[in-house]
Amino acid sequence: VSSHRVVEMVGLPLASMRTIRQQVAGATINDLFMTTVGGALHEYLDAKGELPEQTMTCMVPMTLRGADKGEDAGNQIGMAVMPLHSELADPIDRLHAIRRGAGKAKAMAGAVGRDLSSRLFDLLPVTLAELVTRRLVLPQMSIVVSNVRGPDVPLFMAGARLVSFAPISIAIDGLGLNVTAFSYHGTMWICAVACRDMLPDPAFFADCLRSSFAKLEAAAAAQSADADVEPSPPAVV
Repeated sequence: VSSHRVVEMVGLPLASMRTIRQQVAGATINDLFMTTVGGALHEYLDAKGELPEQTMTCMVPMTLRGADKGEDAGNQIGMAVMPLHSELADPIDRLHAIRRGAGKAKAMAGAVGRDLSSRLFDLLPVTLAELVTRRLVLPQMSIVVSNVRGPDVPLFMAGARLVSFAPISIAIDGLGLNVTAFSYHGTMWICAVACRDMLPDPAFFADCLRSSFAKLEAAAAAQSADADVEPSPPAVV
């Protein structure tokens, strides 16, 4: 990555996300977020003529903190690699594929331990850890995607109400795009941070995020409407 950055943010209504979750059984808010990001990548790269045939993958930070948060000190974060299924144009197909991928990733994390990567890097010398990261870890991933649940009520400071929250994160070598979401007072704020040389038109990517979510919302509503239609009884001869 270069030293230059671009930043763009969009807000998606959580009420609409909850409606979609009711229309698609088993879907979570995080599934819908990742489906939206995967669709945005599909639209953005397809418009550039650079859409890969295989899915793009994302690094998803996962908390390692225990149930008693008061006893845990500092940041304790592991990671998982999940497919975004950017190769799929249909939003419902992408949503189901992401749900399956998330289930496999969680099962794998449960089997080997969420803190495997952090424990491994604690044991390795710094130079070897950096080599492993650059040669083995980063090539498996395309972007960083993170979703943080924030407060459902408005926050104030000195009488001023917090209107929006921009979860600005970082882009690193090998992962030039970071898409982070933060839910606050009825809105999921999605912030894209990228190397300007890799993503020079952040406003277009923001449009792709809005378009992707709108297509997901319409597809879920159509699926729900089809499911509500009762089949006609057979004619009696």
